[in-house]
Amino acid sequence: MKNLKSGWICPLHSEIIWDGGARCPICNTILEPGTWFPDVPPQKETTRRRFIKLALSTLCSLFALSYGRHIAYSAGIDTMPAGMMGRMGPMHGQSNAQIPSKLPTPQSGEWLTRLRDILSLERLSLVQYQTDEDKFQVPMPYRRVIPQEENHIDWISALFTAYGLSSVGPTPAIKRSQTIKQAYEVAQNLESNLIPNYEWLISNAEDRETRQVLDPILAQTRMHYMMFSHALQRGGMMGRGMM
Repeated sequence: MKNLKSGWICPLHSEIIWDGGARCPICNTILEPGTWFPDVPPQKETTRRRFIKLALSTLCSLFALSYGRHIAYSAGIDTMPAGMMGRMGPMHGQSNAQIPSKLPTPQSGEWLTRLRDILSLERLSLVQYQTDEDKFQVPMPYRRVIPQEENHIDWISALFTAYGLSSVGPTPAIKRSQTIKQAYEVAQNLESNLIPNYEWLISNAEDRETRQVLDPILAQTRMHYMMFSHALQRGGMMGRGMM
């Protein structure tokens, strides 16, 4: 029994294994504690089990979307921010963030520089993902991530407009991947680089409105990282398998 491992497993997606309690990146279900041997999967799946899990996952997503809209309606919000959707359930569909037309210009030059740098990284991510999806003809997880990357670019650009500043900046060159696995690794690294930068920006933001815009972007970026990590765990076959 020395090799017995313990951790947290999604009850609907047994391939999702985490070191601590969290939520499944696929269906947002709370992970449950479990044990397994390293060379034996926690649970072998049949076609019927996969079908049942997919149906349950869809129901969870629909419930999360409905519940999120109810919260937005109760709070008097006409349009639910995509960031709330990203935290609560579905990853598809675009919504408008509530960004004021005018905000006080940040006094920190370092903060503005890092915001402009992260906008360049988001532009790079968008072009990289669009290129790789087209090259390898693998829809997932790109079709869920790309619309949110477009939102991130629009929202950060809107922040610069609210500050009375230009958002123009360079877009780094994309990397040419030879395999879908390499493409997922590139995506995982991009999202991994974005996360600490967003955390720093949120911690050092000078106004509450800016933090409210960046917070859902960070939540979605963490989800993107988990999705690409999950795709790598599946040997680069997530795109086809998820369809």
